[in-house]
Amino acid sequence: MLSRPAHTPGLTHPSGVILVEDNPSDVAIIRRYFEDAHPDTVVETAGSIAEARALLVRFVPEIMICDYRLPDGECTELLASLQTDQKFATIVMTAHGDERIAVEAIKSGALDYVVKSAESFAALPRICERVIREWHHIQESRGLGVQLQESQRRNTMGQLAGAIAHDFNNILTPILLSSHMLVSDLEDSGEACERARRIQEAAQRAKELVERLLAFGRHAIPEVKSVRLHDLVVETLKLVRVTLPATFEIHEKLDAPEAFVFGDETQLHQVLMNLCTNAYQAMGESGGRLEVGMQEMVLDGGLDGARLELAGGSYLRIRVSDDGPGMSPETLERIFEAFYTTKPLGQGTGLGLSVVKAIITEHSGAITVRSTPGEGATFEVYLPVTLEREAAPPAENAIERGVECLLLIDDEPDVGSVTSELLQSYGYEVAVFDSAGDGLDAWLRSPDAFDLVITDQVMPGTSGDELAALIKSVRPDVPVLVTTGYSDKVNQDNFQDHGFDFILMKPVNPRELASTVRHLLDSRPAPTIAPRA
Repeated sequence: MLSRPAHTPGLTHPSGVILVEDNPSDVAIIRRYFEDAHPDTVVETAGSIAEARALLVRFVPEIMICDYRLPDGECTELLASLQTDQKFATIVMTAHGDERIAVEAIKSGALDYVVKSAESFAALPRICERVIREWHHIQESRGLGVQLQESQRRNTMGQLAGAIAHDFNNILTPILLSSHMLVSDLEDSGEACERARRIQEAAQRAKELVERLLAFGRHAIPEVKSVRLHDLVVETLKLVRVTLPATFEIHEKLDAPEAFVFGDETQLHQVLMNLCTNAYQAMGESGGRLEVGMQEMVLDGGLDGARLELAGGSYLRIRVSDDGPGMSPETLERIFEAFYTTKPLGQGTGLGLSVVKAIITEHSGAITVRSTPGEGATFEVYLPVTLEREAAPPAENAIERGVECLLLIDDEPDVGSVTSELLQSYGYEVAVFDSAGDGLDAWLRSPDAFDLVITDQVMPGTSGDELAALIKSVRPDVPVLVTTGYSDKVNQDNFQDHGFDFILMKPVNPRELASTVRHLLDSRPAPTIAPRA
């Protein structure tokens, strides 16, 4: 496909024009006016709708000038077929000054309507300049509007993700803590212990999934590390399966389980989700077959039939195929363009695949697509294999037990109960309250009775940071540990600014909770009680 000549910034006249006109005399006159006014403008001609469509496959103009009546139909037919895929401005010409024709032309997407005459032919180069300026203004406004909508959508998604994370992490906390204690009670042996361990692992995976959702919603800075891609693909397909109707089949063939890539796990998860979403949306509600494969391969910088600008070496190839309706050559040419979509208005932003390509490029990879109308589509992602591996988890040292008295406040009774039980298993005495007011009353009655306070952040009435301020006003030395499923106010970067000594995100890891409590207790200063007013 030939693009139009590059448009020079500041140039007011069109660099490329398509003239659709079946009258050779009119064509010659219009060509001459353009040659006189703008000798560097490329003018391509077509004598019918069919010829115009064929020409548009290889040449994309800045503006198209189209006669209203052509041998094979009216130009509105051509304009209507271009409206969802139009990349240029259009002007309609006619020999008759018919108001109805003008209205139909404008409704079909034309920006101007010209009645044929010697004067209008002479003025066409100038008219084109004005129409192109108007077209660029419309496109810029439309693009800004789409970007604004996308920004608002992402902000809304971030808020929704936070709300879901808060509630979901409160649900996961008793599951994770209870399964940990169950494994310990069963002395790490037997079938029942294995079942408890599977519950524990599933809760941990759910925790990581929520973290990815939160990271995506708040536009997190990429966290680049060595990623075992096989595991990420498996986890993504599990999520895809639960979202697809029963009319869809997922077939997977995942090799190279020990291969790693260097990148951001959240972004790579987004790539896989976008490709799978694109595939099942293409297949439609009637369903179909989604195939996902992965294998390691060695490239020498190119691939048969594909234009891959890749350095030679080992790559992981992820292939996502569907048996949907496929794509036309015109669509394939633009499939990765930002804001390009074949979906009806309101059913897609056209950003999914452009984001995919941007992420893959940032990861020093490449993406290709093959499709034939009626035969589905196949996307292939190539990511360089890294020799780096995940750091081995540190050896689990025994956590020192304690005898201190802890005040635990959480408005979720299940969370408070199971957290209290876990801490008691490490020897601590725990007073647990599901109301910030009740917990504060207990504290004020005996501020010297407690050695450490653990509080939730998001609670009815009094928030965790407000509670911390009141506690510190009486005993500045007492450590306050905050746990939260999600808070848009308190996070791992600013928790000390809100009066907390440490923060743990729910669902808390049992060993991390116990070791953090022990560390805070061992690091506290000598106890002091502020004088009461």
